[in-house]
Formats: sequence, structure tokens, C-alpha cells
Amino acid sequence: MSELSRAVAFALITGVREDLAPPVLTGPTFARPDGSAFTEYRKALHAYLKGAEPEAAAPRALQEAEQAKDWGFAMPPAVLLSQLVEGDEESFNLALADALEAHRAYYEVSDREDDPDVSVKLDVLALACHARRRGWAIRVESPYLPQDLLRAAEPF
Repeated sequence: MSELSRAVAFALITGVREDLAPPVLTGPTFARPDGSAFTEYRKALHAYLKGAEPEAAAPRALQEAEQAKDWGFAMPPAVLLSQLVEGDEESFNLALADALEAHRAYYEVSDREDDPDVSVKLDVLALACHARRRGWAIRVESPYLPQDLLRAAEPF
């Protein structure tokens, strides 16, 4: 996860708008393209946060995420983001459950269980906290989704 992506995730988790403004203003093009399956997801998330036609960016992120799945890489939460873009709370909760299951399954393989990212998927947690701040009910419970952080994400 790039430093810029980590900054965006932490800002969405904490809900501190002043922390979100700099990464949104600089955007994903500020960071060097890394050729990962997260490139289009980052662009779509930026478009969503900036309010700049996320409906056009989300399908590209979904397509790239499918490729990551085929390659065996950890997938970006593009489906989860697409449900935020569409404003579909019910589908968001279904996609949240799927994203957490995919995270669990990814880290069950080989020696990944010792990876420091195993306990929580920051991108997923960030989107869940953001959705809760939008006033959405998060009905998914998982050890990978810290409930205390979700409860702290008070709706605006």
C-alpha cells in the first residue's frame, strides 16, 4: 500500500476532513504508477472523493480487480467502492462481507498468515467507516472489521 493510499485510508477511518484534503487535492497521479491491480481502484476512489464522475471510473476499477483475482494477488475493494458510488446500502453490505471473506482467504495461503496486514484490510475498513458516516448501517461483523472503529464513525 502506498503512503498516499494509507493516508487516504486513515483519513476515511478517522473522519478527519483536514487529513483527507491533501491526498484528494494531489490525487493518485501524484504517486508513481505502480502497475498494480490497485491503480484503477485508486483513481476511482479519488474520483468518488472529489465528486468527479466516479461512475465512469468505477467500471475500470472493477475490471482491473478481476484481473488481480486471476493473477492471484490481493484484490482492491473495487466492488465495495462501486456500491458506494451507486448509493446501494444493501449491496454494499453484501460486498463488504465478500471483501472480508476474500481478505481472509488470501491470507490463509502459504506463509501470508505472518504478514502484518493480515489482521485488517485498511481499504475495506476505510470504506466501511465512510459508509457509516454517510448514515449507512453496517450489518457485517468480522474479526477483520474492528467494531469499535466502526462505532466511532458517527454519521455526519
